[in-house]
Amino acid sequence: MDHEPSGDRVVEGRSPTPPGVPGHPAPIPPRAPLREEARRLAASLEPAMARRLGDRIRRVAEGRLRGPRARHAVEQARWEVEAIARRRSMPLDLTPPPADLPIAAVWSDLAEAIRRRRVVVVRGETGSGKSTQIPRIAASLGFGIEGRIVVTQPRRIAARAIAARIAAECKVELGGGVGYRTRFEDRTSPATRIEVATDGVLAARLGHDPLLRGCEVVVIDEAHERSLVIDLLLGALRRATRRRDDLRVVISSATLAAEPIAAFFDGAPILDVPGRRHPVEILHRPIEEPGDADAEAALLEAMASGIGEVLARQGGEPGDVLAFLPSTRAIDDLAELLGGRLAERATILPLHARLDAAAQDAAFRAPKGPRVILATNVAETSLTLPWVRSVVDSGLARVRRYDPRRRIARLRIEPISRASAAQRAGRCGRVGPGTCLRLYAEEDLARRAEFTPPEILRSGLAGLMLELHHRRLPPIEEFPWVDPPPPSRIEEARRTLREIGALATIVRGEEVIERPNELARRLARLPLDPRLARIVHGGLEEGCLVEAIVIAAALAAPDPRLGERAEPRSPTSEEAAPILRDPRSDFLSLLRLWEAWSSRLAEGASSRRRWARRNRLQEAALREWTAIARQVASLVRRSWRVAVPADLAMASSPDPVRLHRAVLRGLVSGVAAREAVESGGRSREAREREGDFVTVDGVRASIWPA
Repeated sequence: MDHEPSGDRVVEGRSPTPPGVPGHPAPIPPRAPLREEARRLAASLEPAMARRLGDRIRRVAEGRLRGPRARHAVEQARWEVEAIARRRSMPLDLTPPPADLPIAAVWSDLAEAIRRRRVVVVRGETGSGKSTQIPRIAASLGFGIEGRIVVTQPRRIAARAIAARIAAECKVELGGGVGYRTRFEDRTSPATRIEVATDGVLAARLGHDPLLRGCEVVVIDEAHERSLVIDLLLGALRRATRRRDDLRVVISSATLAAEPIAAFFDGAPILDVPGRRHPVEILHRPIEEPGDADAEAALLEAMASGIGEVLARQGGEPGDVLAFLPSTRAIDDLAELLGGRLAERATILPLHARLDAAAQDAAFRAPKGPRVILATNVAETSLTLPWVRSVVDSGLARVRRYDPRRRIARLRIEPISRASAAQRAGRCGRVGPGTCLRLYAEEDLARRAEFTPPEILRSGLAGLMLELHHRRLPPIEEFPWVDPPPPSRIEEARRTLREIGALATIVRGEEVIERPNELARRLARLPLDPRLARIVHGGLEEGCLVEAIVIAAALAAPDPRLGERAEPRSPTSEEAAPILRDPRSDFLSLLRLWEAWSSRLAEGASSRRRWARRNRLQEAALREWTAIARQVASLVRRSWRVAVPADLAMASSPDPVRLHRAVLRGLVSGVAAREAVESGGRSREAREREGDFVTVDGVRASIWPA
């Protein structure tokens, strides 16, 4: 029988492995029954499903689509028919919210706008109820049956928390009529009408569903963050709305520059939602300018003093103080400092994305007394903590910036924008009059930028170019962007892809065109920077795949060796850390650390935490490293069809030469040679500051750690 070639692209998360292989679909049934079932399904398809699947099902029924793809088309249609039936029978409580929730005042206006217009821009203050009520409004209009109502969130913690809140209001179990999906977790079912997903999860669907026909409504929440993924989704949704009459898009944010977004979507209407219900007093307590060595200590002392001041204002009444800090390290240090000062007056709780779910949930439980919640900017958007009475704002945040000369991205601590400052102040004033104490001057705030620049204007674009190619979207120069990237940054991205061998040169007459090649398609399937994905592929070529996966995941995760303190007076803390080092290479040190950590994964959480602190390691970063490595290994198995041990067990003694060759395949531009001491006549101080090494790109560098 003449089968249509299946290729190696993953569709709906399934590998098109030939039938009959253990763990994969059973052999294809005879052609006649499959065609007969396709005819029955084609006659029963709902309108939206017919637009999405009808052509493929008709091709199966007519015998023009055969083989594994025909079987997959029938299975998908069968699943869709069942899912629609289950969504239609799923009862959701869609009663409008109580009148004291600000969005209740415009509930009917929003419903009418979503019913009549393809795109609606919603601008509302913090705490107005946008994130939870807009999907409920869409469901009350009958959406979410033939396709899902998908609400995006920038962070996993927000997706999980908002889905739980919507499920509670709809009076259904989480994972039933309302669910959520993140990079590492899927709590949805065929009956799910409202799905809260991270931005990246929705972007991943574009590869097999570029017009998002599986969605009836898409709500892009917290659009003001303007990450690369959000901008990619905005461009994809503009293309989709111009081709689909049945798709509804809502773009929502508290601090969004709404007019450019509305213009981008052909003059979409802008609806404003009222917000804060109580006045908020703004206080400024600028930190005196310390020396560089004392800046961190001065920030912690100012935060502790400010928290003490607002707690005194609250007079011991129940309610939360929300303190914004720039990093998890600062949160740990301040928690230790406050533990000795406020232990009798308030409960201290951390809140950031690296915490496990149980630790994050503690901040969402009703307080029994005064609490101090120490958070990164994860609490600035989406996460509404309803008992916050006071905010202490450091005015700082970690922002990713790309250095095109060095071709590396760095997380730098920078002053926040005016919009972010307003967002943070808006976290209080919900349960009563609030206080926001800012550790910077009013004049300083007035000089700051109104908004944080979109990530596409401050990031490397090599990964985005591969992403567009993998998702079968237009090239970066042709894709519709709200803020198109500069040509110089696009050329720099091409240089990176050339360096790792991910571009093919096509000659058409006198025209020379560069396009992503087969290697690029493989690299794009991994959720890694292209250079790190190239390390993984280099490991496949060199016969050290597991080791390469571990190293690439380590470079993608926060360094666990940074930002943690050893347990005080621990008799083993001084000698434990060197055990995890390999004098031959930092990369071999990472493998040694991985082996030590992996051997403790079967132990209890408290035991792992104590071991990490004894060795001056961040346990949260180790867990993230593990999660990334496992995800990459799973995708390599499924997408590259390569066997990878489930436990990521490494060879007893990996070959350093092969391993380093694999690493160099992705980090060619990082190769450096020592410069002669007399070269350039630089002083000793200049050499120490700029480095004694010069990379192949001419960038001065130093050995780290020294």
